[in-house]
Amino acid sequence: METPNRGLWFIVLTAILWGTIGLTAQALYNVVPISALGIIFYRLVIAIPVLGLALVSLRGRRALTFRKADLGAVFLMGVAFALFQLGYFAAVARIGVAAATLITIC
Repeated sequence: METPNRGLWFIVLTAILWGTIGLTAQALYNVVPISALGIIFYRLVIAIPVLGLALVSLRGRRALTFRKADLGAVFLMGVAFALFQLGYFAAVARIGVAAATLITIC
């Protein structure tokens, strides 16, 4: 059963994770020799199974079904988001997390 408080906590958790990814990337650049593409790869390797399991456990298997007409749009959105992330992480490495985030927001 969905409760308003449960949804609020999901939003808070999402905001924390989204807001700290730039700092995490900056810390990784300072600790290990990794590229923006490497960060995206490892992020996807971890996120896809975790989010897939969470989606199936919360919404059931039918949440993973798409109409054939929508598959192209879903694929293009995934590619666009991956390119955005690649640009953001590359910017964090070159100009720092504060400037990269400011440019991304604006």
